[in-house]
Order: sequence, then structure tokens, then C-alpha cells
Amino acid sequence: MPLQYVSDNTGSTIAVQIPIDDWNILKERYEQQQEIPQWHKNILEERMKNYSLHQNQVTSLQDFIIEMNKDQNEEV
Repeated sequence: MPLQYVSDNTGSTIAVQIPIDDWNILKERYEQQQEIPQWHKNILEERMKNYSLHQNQVTSLQDFIIEMNKDQNEEV
């Protein structure tokens, strides 16, 4: 399978392109795996319900990182 690499203006690789025929073969081969299992959906529904019930207890990622950095600095 011939690959083409796409780079940004700094030369960093940001994407890979494959021929459409190869893509279609991959899609057909793994199409049945695209369905999300029901047990995953059930877990997600339960987590979303818990989130909606306890939104005031949720910390943003940014606040979490600040808190982690603060804790690390105190240990040093």
C-alpha cells in the first residue's frame, strides 16, 4: 500500500494518505467493528446521568492540571 505523507509548513508530518481503493478495502474489512457495543452505550448513559446529577462536583481539566502542578511543587 503506497502511502503519501502530508507535512505542515514546518516540515512536521500531520497526516497520511492512502489510495482510495485501499481505503475501501479497509472499510469493508472492518465495517462490522464500527458498531458500538450496547454495554459501552449503557456505561456512557450511566456516566452522563451521573454527570448531569453532579455537575457541581466536576473539575475542569485546566483546574485539575493547576492543582496537580501545585501538589507536585509542594512535594519538592
